[in-house]
Amino acid sequence: MSLAGVPSLMPRWTTVLLLLAAVPTAHAAPPDLQGTWDFGTKTPFQRPAELGAKRTYTEHEALEIERKAREENRKLDAPVDLSKDAPVAGARVGEEADVPSMDRRFELTRVNGEYRTSIIIDPLSGQVPKRKEFADYFTRLAAQGVGQADGPETLLTPTRCLNPFPVPSIFPMVWSALLQVVQTQDYVVLHTEMNHDARIVRLNDTHRNHGARLWMGDSIGHYEGNTLVVQTIDFRPEQSWSAIMPMSEAFELTERFTRVSEDEIVYGFTVVDPNAYTQPFSGERTLKRAPAGDRILEFACHEGNYAMAGILAGARQEEADRMGPQGRSGVKRDDAK
Repeated sequence: MSLAGVPSLMPRWTTVLLLLAAVPTAHAAPPDLQGTWDFGTKTPFQRPAELGAKRTYTEHEALEIERKAREENRKLDAPVDLSKDAPVAGARVGEEADVPSMDRRFELTRVNGEYRTSIIIDPLSGQVPKRKEFADYFTRLAAQGVGQADGPETLLTPTRCLNPFPVPSIFPMVWSALLQVVQTQDYVVLHTEMNHDARIVRLNDTHRNHGARLWMGDSIGHYEGNTLVVQTIDFRPEQSWSAIMPMSEAFELTERFTRVSEDEIVYGFTVVDPNAYTQPFSGERTLKRAPAGDRILEFACHEGNYAMAGILAGARQEEADRMGPQGRSGVKRDDAK
């Protein structure tokens, strides 16, 4: 068989291949994350110290924990004991009256078939790796002699009905744990019921270089297969909560939302802040589609922040009492006669 004519075909095939290469290919559609999702769970953010490096429960252990939680819920449903005496004058009054309606979660988070003992999975201890010597925004204020109730700006964010975490969805809320996701071609909106926060994520963009720090930071995102990746920097320092998640100006958060089924999203996050932590730490849990009919409701907290006015007024009264009959102004008060 002669191959004499074959070389003459090569230019034609080269032309065809070049034309095919020039045809635009269809990009994979981004994952559909839209809807309302429940991000609450009985699983704690940090692992209980007594569990050590135990990352997961057996199915038997998990079901027993959930059974006990359901039993506790039944006890909370019992009629309130009205025979209790009033609090002792001057004693601390907490949220005891709210407990029956607060922590009613009973399901542990299950990721890739594993019942997790904590949301945090790295480091292996399941604990937030805080730097003991780190001083956050509020600690620095206290070192300067500024009291927590010296003014509205120095009160902790929960007292002001503001979200005390970098973003609401990072922490497994025990109530009002609904996340609504809205997607467009250029943006994703992450709207949480508590505390009435809507994060706008710009897709395929870069971080703004305007020098301003924003509430819940500056978020940009992109898709990696069936995963939405959100990167956030430039948080406000007032969002630091030293008891759980302290923050410095270097705080960076990367989140991953991966659709794994019709009714589940695996949510993962990594925090990097070399000032506040000895190492980066990561966590993950499963978000479940909210039952049909569940929707985001108004989260009014204490409307008008009337509790804040009471706290500040009480602090001023305590200051006046410590100064004695002359009061804060140095003028003798009528009620001291």
